[in-house]
Amino acid sequence: MILRILDVNFNRTREALRVIEDYVRFGLESVELASELKSFRHRLSQLIVDLKIDRRLINARNIARDVGQKDYLSRKKSLAGIISANFKRLQEALRVLVEYSKSINPRISRQLEKLRFWSYELEQQFSFGLQPQKSLKKIRLCVLVPGFAKTISIVRDVIRGGADAIQLRAKKLSDERLIKLIRKIRTITLKHKVLFIVNDRVDLALLGRADGVHLGATDISVRDARQILGPDKIIGATTHNIKEALVAQKNGADYISVGPMFPTPLKQHLPPDGMKYLSGIARRIKIPYVAIGGINQLNLPRLRRAHRKLFNVSLKVAVSSGIIDQSNVKSVTRKLKKILR
Repeated sequence: MILRILDVNFNRTREALRVIEDYVRFGLESVELASELKSFRHRLSQLIVDLKIDRRLINARNIARDVGQKDYLSRKKSLAGIISANFKRLQEALRVLVEYSKSINPRISRQLEKLRFWSYELEQQFSFGLQPQKSLKKIRLCVLVPGFAKTISIVRDVIRGGADAIQLRAKKLSDERLIKLIRKIRTITLKHKVLFIVNDRVDLALLGRADGVHLGATDISVRDARQILGPDKIIGATTHNIKEALVAQKNGADYISVGPMFPTPLKQHLPPDGMKYLSGIARRIKIPYVAIGGINQLNLPRLRRAHRKLFNVSLKVAVSSGIIDQSNVKSVTRKLKKILR
């Protein structure tokens, strides 16, 4: 009996791993995650060999008498559901292996238990990449970065400083250069569990596996973007008044940007009326908002006080020149994050 139980659960672990691994290869295209999954699979295979019962497992197999062979057919249809179901299958099978291998080799059982906990860590990484909308609620500081020579260096520094999200605003790059940059940033942000949003370009955001897109007034509509990106990606919309905010909310935006809060060189043609705008947002908008426009270390405390009078949720801000134009990007990012906390 024990051999049959071990056999079926070793098979379940390997099958679940293959489903997950193929998504990493062809979906995320993440070299690091693929390598980690491969190491996991090889470690599991070695433990089977170390038990010294691999041949006995095959001989004990009896498919015709297996009354539960249809129990693990997945009914999930979404990609996130499929991956989640296979992680659960992996973890349940590992738990069975841990318990039943104790009578054969307690040392191997302890090693299998370590693999089980490793699988939980892997699941966390996948959950972030598959369902970015869940992470949207947790962000406090988003840093807007342009497409220039130091972009990757800036991205690394702001992540070290505590940024929760990166938004790429690179209007002047060719499509070829932009998609390469998006893919590089995606690799970094996925590793550190930082959200990655691309400005304007729904097509390249999708190709580059970004977590979502931010749309301006002249970009593709929120509804059309949702048709392209599907239900799980984040879609943000620029708004400068309550009318635009209500339209974005009605059309299915996951969040809106509100601003400019203060004078900013990026939007010189717009008056910095964001503070007045906040009171209208508090009464009528149910989706998250991100304050934007001229935010820096000096005026962020004022914005935070105004926000706290109107909202019961944490303030989210997007900052560009207040961080990337400073001499010590990491330090300034850390200071802004501290104020937000």
